[in-house]
Amino acid sequence: MYLCGKRVFLDFTAQGKIDSCIKYMKSGTAFNVVISKADVIVDKPLAKEYFEKFLLANELIGECHEDEAGSHYHIDGKPFHASRPYMGVNAAVKMFEFIGSCYNDEFSLNAVKLFKDPYGVGLKVAYDGAYMGPLTFNMGKANIEAGQVYFALDYRYPNECEGSDLLKRSADIIQEVLHIETELVDDSKWLLNDPNSELIQTLLEALSCIQW
Repeated sequence: MYLCGKRVFLDFTAQGKIDSCIKYMKSGTAFNVVISKADVIVDKPLAKEYFEKFLLANELIGECHEDEAGSHYHIDGKPFHASRPYMGVNAAVKMFEFIGSCYNDEFSLNAVKLFKDPYGVGLKVAYDGAYMGPLTFNMGKANIEAGQVYFALDYRYPNECEGSDLLKRSADIIQEVLHIETELVDDSKWLLNDPNSELIQTLLEALSCIQW
């Protein structure tokens, strides 16, 4: 089926002022890579025992300490390309899960609600294409400083979807839940071959003869 076409990407940002116990957060390198490392500083007491239990329960590696700046936490995830984000472990999502559950931080809990699912379920845009497979979602950056958050977000969507519609629906729910603004960065165009064309049918026939 995937011989018929290639999903395209929609990159956008979400940023604005937030209310959170997170004083500082640095994570991610690019829109199209699952976040491999996340670091935060929170203005709450260090919860070392809770953090260690969280790491163990989620099979994660991390560390923590406390100094005059606050409580520091670090989590290692697993990077992967945004075309298959479900193959990775997003360290920023895991960090928001920890901060939200440990400190009852509403912003973190809501970020998890929106951004955890790699198929866009939280953003209410999940879709399984007939020829290109499911839409996927990745959070590639999550940074917080001086009460301002910045997210770099990425969709890979099939030909039945429209980038402008995805952006509007995402903007509406992000504004409703996190009260921050979104902005388009790039929206590429999908490539689709007729599934009934001679080329595709020949390739499918050849593949069916291969013993995997």
